[in-house]
Amino acid sequence: MANPKFINDEVIPGMAKQGEGIKIHVDAEYAPLKAAVVGNASSVVVPNPNTWEMQLTFQHASDSIREMTTKYAGQDLKEVNPELYEKARQNSDDLANALRDNGVKVVRFEGEELPESLVHYNYSWSKQKQMSFLGHSGGDVVGNCLINVWDATGAHISELTVRDALNEIMQNDPNAVWMSIPAAWPTVDRLRPGPYLCADFLVFEKIVYVGVGVDNRAAIDDPSVPRSANDEYGTEILRRMLKPHGWEVKPVYFDTNFGYHLDVMVKPIDRGLIALPDGALWHGLPEEIKDWEMIYITPEEQALGAANALPIGNKKVILQQGCTKFAKELKDRGYELIEIDYSTIWGMTGSGIHCSVMHLWREF
Repeated sequence: MANPKFINDEVIPGMAKQGEGIKIHVDAEYAPLKAAVVGNASSVVVPNPNTWEMQLTFQHASDSIREMTTKYAGQDLKEVNPELYEKARQNSDDLANALRDNGVKVVRFEGEELPESLVHYNYSWSKQKQMSFLGHSGGDVVGNCLINVWDATGAHISELTVRDALNEIMQNDPNAVWMSIPAAWPTVDRLRPGPYLCADFLVFEKIVYVGVGVDNRAAIDDPSVPRSANDEYGTEILRRMLKPHGWEVKPVYFDTNFGYHLDVMVKPIDRGLIALPDGALWHGLPEEIKDWEMIYITPEEQALGAANALPIGNKKVILQQGCTKFAKELKDRGYELIEIDYSTIWGMTGSGIHCSVMHLWREF
């Protein structure tokens, strides 16, 4: 049948136009980046750490994150610490500009304040308001499948922020498929029934690795131990979703002492080249990529957010300033580094450059 026409009554004026000329397609994390959703500073409400989900997320958090969430829990950063807010806003704007300057089409809310209905979208059950920096939280693209995911904390950006643009893309890309992982159970005062899947998975060519985090090897075989990021059941549901589209999905177990998400510690740079801290994966690299060249990121630069860098194709990588050893490793291999200051957002959230970007279009 013909593509049905949809009258897009925009929630955010002008957002639909941002979706023009984009298609939903990702070959791999390291394919040239052509279009992406990027976070913004329109709703910087500090998460409340006093829920079981946040306690799990921040169990190995830095002192700066603990101090931030304890001091300002549930408060609007712009009001309680304008100086820190301004630094974070500049981080976010610098990332969006770096992408635009390098030919990436950016889909982003550019208003001063997010519509109140979106700020409070999950508040009734999570007691968390949206923090809008982390564009990746709304989902990801695998092949021609846009996959919405649900953040059990309720604290991060929803894809509803850019829904007008996504509707525009779907109207004009007849090959795009729209999927969603089942919604998180609507309370944070109990362990969630599965399946659970956030946007912490890495897309390689025809295979997706889903991060499942535990803080000791023995816990891998003990399903009663809480997982960080995703669980095995959510991974299996994603496998079933993507199998008809020709993709494999496999769990990768990581050590949460290095971070709470796989994508803050493992960084595919290019076909055949990957970067990570030594010992971050409990079983080492998966079989399919075990022969890839590895760059080992030092613990000091891992703590700065080095492994949350963003390859954008054509031998270019956006990287946090100050990661000098990692930068040298990349430069020695012929990569151009676009170094920006993302330290404030990283210090506030433990998530950085890659976590702030939802890839819509990466194609060889």
